[in-house]
Amino acid sequence: MNYQDPKLKDISKKHKKILEKISIQPGGYVVNGNQFFLVVYRKKRIKGYTVISPQYPKNVSHYMEALDWLVKYSLYVTSLSEDGYFRASINMSSFEVVYAFLKQVTEQVNFKEKPLFIECLNSVEYILNLQDELIDQYNEFNAEQNKLDQSLEEHFTKEYVNDLLQFVGELEYIQYTQLNTQYLTVDKFKEVYKIAKSNPDIKQYLNYDVRFYLSKFSKGKKGFRKSLQNLSHKNKNMDQLTKEEHIAAVKQTALESAEVVKAKILKILRFPNSNLSIKQNVMIRGFVCEF
Repeated sequence: MNYQDPKLKDISKKHKKILEKISIQPGGYVVNGNQFFLVVYRKKRIKGYTVISPQYPKNVSHYMEALDWLVKYSLYVTSLSEDGYFRASINMSSFEVVYAFLKQVTEQVNFKEKPLFIECLNSVEYILNLQDELIDQYNEFNAEQNKLDQSLEEHFTKEYVNDLLQFVGELEYIQYTQLNTQYLTVDKFKEVYKIAKSNPDIKQYLNYDVRFYLSKFSKGKKGFRKSLQNLSHKNKNMDQLTKEEHIAAVKQTALESAEVVKAKILKILRFPNSNLSIKQNVMIRGFVCEF
């Protein structure tokens, strides 16, 4: 059963209060052969949640197990839909212009500071390659997620949620690495820009766009430092971690956030809850089915 099925609408209405709107998260989660869906109730703001199943299983623990994965799924999809889309959509033309300039200069001009230019060239190429990797992963995620959003698939699996969590970690690793690479090359680009303006053989390759972007690449060190600190995950030495260690730290933060959100949901969970038995009661991208 997909999340748009009228039967789910009828079940969710049993827990609805006056003037509330109901949203059902695309994609259910299966426990012991029963399919579960997360429902949110809004009236200007979120007022409550339910976990519902068209099979009406009597084991409350199955509802709680489903809630755990439904919450993780919703959080990771929201994160990737927002942050992933933003990062994948970043205009990289400035890097492409600077890369083309550095490549042309290092291939066409002989000068003693060439190693510095080559070092900056490699840094820009590294950032661009990371961006290509990010875009490929985001497009793969988006294609898979569209199957659930469009009801081409009815439920997600534990393995899919773990894949989402892995991508959350990899996405932030790429973001951190790109920012850190820029941070470490600010002073080097400042020197490159100075040399480019003073060396006649290089200066001929300095058009308006190259000048503008070299100037930008030579500034902003304080801003990069602050951005990197915001991605520290309680670890002051993120730059010293391996890729695997970095991703593991991000995943641990995401798991802890899911527990915090689940605890908040439990406080306003209408069904099931500790006061109601099954017999008595016969966020952004995820919640799109409203009525």
